[in-house]
Amino acid sequence: MTSLDEQLGTFRTEIKTDQWSVSIGELFSLYERDKLKINPAFQRFFRWSDTQKTLLIESVLLGFPVPPLFFAQNEDGVLEVVDGVQRLSTLLQLRGVLRQQRADGSSELAPPLVMHGAQYLTALDGLVWDEQAQLRVETELAFDTLTEAQRSDIEFAKLNATIIQRSSSSQSKYDVFRRLNSYGEPLTQQEMRAALIASVSSDCLEWLSGLARDETAAELLSLSERQLERQYDVELVLRFFFLAEADDVRQSELRDFAQLLDAYGIDLAGEFPSARSKALGDAFREMIQMVASSVGAGFFRRYVPDEKAFRGAFLNTSFEALGTAIGYRLLHGLPIRTDLDQVAEEFWGRDELTNRFATGRSTEWRLSTYVPIGRELLEP
Repeated sequence: MTSLDEQLGTFRTEIKTDQWSVSIGELFSLYERDKLKINPAFQRFFRWSDTQKTLLIESVLLGFPVPPLFFAQNEDGVLEVVDGVQRLSTLLQLRGVLRQQRADGSSELAPPLVMHGAQYLTALDGLVWDEQAQLRVETELAFDTLTEAQRSDIEFAKLNATIIQRSSSSQSKYDVFRRLNSYGEPLTQQEMRAALIASVSSDCLEWLSGLARDETAAELLSLSERQLERQYDVELVLRFFFLAEADDVRQSELRDFAQLLDAYGIDLAGEFPSARSKALGDAFREMIQMVASSVGAGFFRRYVPDEKAFRGAFLNTSFEALGTAIGYRLLHGLPIRTDLDQVAEEFWGRDELTNRFATGRSTEWRLSTYVPIGRELLEP
């Protein structure tokens, strides 16, 4: 047996799949019975325009090929979307059953899809699924509906799908997701990490997102829309946890930091929920409240001594050196200085910051240089 044969035997047993020809009506039924889950953690946010959505409906009605869907079966037997959230969300929105998450974590029905004129089926313009959808359209304009026969054409239409069985490893589900998404716009490291965490515990990822998007935390981090889309706020929470727990922040111990954070996220998700995750979450929330009540968003920006003020945008350097140092002392039951504004001034006045700012330096160098300074300054 060759080494290739051995590898094929190993990995074919790790990734078990079924092929499935499924009607759109069956997908509707599974979704409404909570047997099909569209987890935004596995994918980018649902951002198709109404024109793009209409083109998909046109393809279904005309029998044009639609790319296959990929699902991963979780331990409860529920199918989670690995690839195809845009297509499924479009069909569910057309049907009027797509649920979307509010900022407070609750859900509501998305507005029904009002179709546009398509390339061939220009008469789709202004059509909605049925009379019930008509009543829910938030505009005074009049819209017509698909006929019962046209709705049946859509519900009876078949789509090809692949199911990654629940006996497959979490890593293999993540690898399939990564492979499927390697052909379009590259995902960020954190988007890939989010998918990996979700493949182990989607509840853990939702918890991380909730911490990051708490109103006070979001105000202090003040990230751009692009950073939020790429889930950078979630990465910051993970960085906080990692560094708050770490006793050793030497550069030699932090090489390949992105991979260290991947492994850390998997470990956290694998045991979630736990006493450890509760302690970490409590430390993050307490750090945010301490900063908000004493300094505000400036704490995570650069202090300019000549102006005696915090300036600029959010900086990793401030968050990692000062924010995670607070977390470290909270987790270890150590006393913490309360004059955080003075701590920040002293931090930015250090020779290491004025003479050797982190521009162009590696993440490992920045962490190993600045985190110990933050821990030192926060000691009363």
